[in-house]
Order: sequence, then C-alpha cells, then structure tokens
Amino acid sequence: QIGIGAVVVNSTSGRVLFVKEAVGPLKGKNVWKIPTGLLECGEDLGEGAEREVYEETGVRARFDKVVGFRHSHGVQFGKSD
Repeated sequence: QIGIGAVVVNSTSGRVLFVKEAVGPLKGKNVWKIPTGLLECGEDLGEGAEREVYEETGVRARFDKVVGFRHSHGVQFGKSD
C-alpha cells in the first residue's frame, strides 16, 4: 500500500490546509493534520494527492511536487507502507 499526504498552501494568502479525521485513530481527538489517504492501485502520486484532498475537504488542489518519502515495514495488515 502507498500512503499519501498533501501539504496544501493557498497561493494568495499563504495559509495551509489542515483537517481533523472523520474516521481512523485520530477521530475525536481534536488533532489537526494534513489530508492523507491511500493511493489506488496504479494511481499516479499527483493524481492521488489531488483526489485525497478533494475527498476529505472538497478543495480542488493542484499537485506541484513531491516533498518527501518514508518507508515502513509491518504496518496495517502486515504490509509495507
């Protein structure tokens, strides 16, 4: 599985978009975070980031660049992430 997180910056105001989880381990914990999710099989990184932002917030964001990568073993369902 490939997880994706999107740092969304408003080009006019410079404000950053944060969300609270509606489902998942942080639901109801009053924690603000960047929009995240999982890529669909064969999905492009940029398209996946734009889709996840829209699904979670209703905001149409435009992918610009990859900021970083992380790799972990033994995550959810014993898979790598």
